[in-house]
Amino acid sequence: MGLTGLSLGGIIAVIGGLALGMIIGAIVISILISALFLYLGCRLVKIYNATFVNAIITVIGGGILVFVVNAVFAEITTVALTMYPSIPVFLGIQILNLIVSVLAYVWTIKVVFNTTWWEAFLALIASAIVGILGTIAICVVLYIVAGVSLLI
Repeated sequence: MGLTGLSLGGIIAVIGGLALGMIIGAIVISILISALFLYLGCRLVKIYNATFVNAIITVIGGGILVFVVNAVFAEITTVALTMYPSIPVFLGIQILNLIVSVLAYVWTIKVVFNTTWWEAFLALIASAIVGILGTIAICVVLYIVAGVSLLI
């Protein structure tokens, strides 16, 4: 059948639907990969009630919370730079934004996994290390597979 019976608007709707599906799929895959790294980081720190579902909840909740914190600090930056346009003011606000964002994410880990601040912070650091090492491992495997496929 194909797309022969569709008008231009129908074709645009199909392409838009495919694009929306790809965007949603990419978001879901990125949440699952981030949750996997967080779950492995929590297991390394020996947080005993760490489950993959809790990691998914933490990634989504922490992402929303950090988004809100960044939006608030973007507004603070805009107001502060209109009153005091200087680089030290901008850098100071951005450093404070980074600290508050990390604390907000650590708080999310602390609440969802029912753990201490220290264990939550260590889990965040461990998940970052696991994420970096996992990404390097995936790149090495893809490099080897691509190199072998060129030889065949």
